[in-house]
Amino acid sequence: MKNEQLMVSVLLAIAIVGAAWIILMFVESQSTPPTYYAPVQYQSPQPVTYVMGPTAEDTRQQMQQQQLQQENRRLRMQYDDLANDLYERESRRIDLTVIVRDDEDGDRIEDAKVRIEDGEDDIDYTDDDGEAHFYNLRRDCYDIRVSADDYDSESRTFCLEDDERISFSLDRD
Repeated sequence: MKNEQLMVSVLLAIAIVGAAWIILMFVESQSTPPTYYAPVQYQSPQPVTYVMGPTAEDTRQQMQQQQLQQENRRLRMQYDDLANDLYERESRRIDLTVIVRDDEDGDRIEDAKVRIEDGEDDIDYTDDDGEAHFYNLRRDCYDIRVSADDYDSESRTFCLEDDERISFSLDRD
């Protein structure tokens, strides 16, 4: 019986040592990578510096910066286009021709006084063809008043966007 107990004790000790060895090997394999030793053949004359690639955060920031630069370029181009359009629109001047007619017979009236106002007055008189001409006006709204001897005067407001020919028909007094 003593022999049997001794045998069981020895087998139990061997089992415990084996289990401990298996656990130890498992823990070591999980915590550190295996180390391999090999003879070194190459020696660099200069120290070697290892540089790691960009991190995910660096890459994300670079992408955001590139997107912002593209958006900035797009907005600058859009601004330039709008500024050019505005400059062309504002810098281009327009011409106005006012035609004055008799309301009864439709004949053109010579020497009718045509006054346009937009804060400043500009006056012209109709020529032999019953036309008064105003050149180099800004795109704006103007009060236009037409008067002639022996006729009732007439006033209207026009907003000029392009060269215009406007007709007025005056009634006799």
